[in-house]
Amino acid sequence: MKPFAIVSADKAGAVLKFIQAQQHKAWIIGEVVKGRGGVRRI
Repeated sequence: MKPFAIVSADKAGAVLKFIQAQQHKAWIIGEVVKGRGGVRRI
């Protein structure tokens, strides 16, 4: 399993840039949203 990070939406861009500046691959894979208690993958 590869490492991952969960960060607030307002910090995601800065974290992504920082990781990429360290010569690592990084991307945003989704978001956490308020729901009804279930999981939905799209």
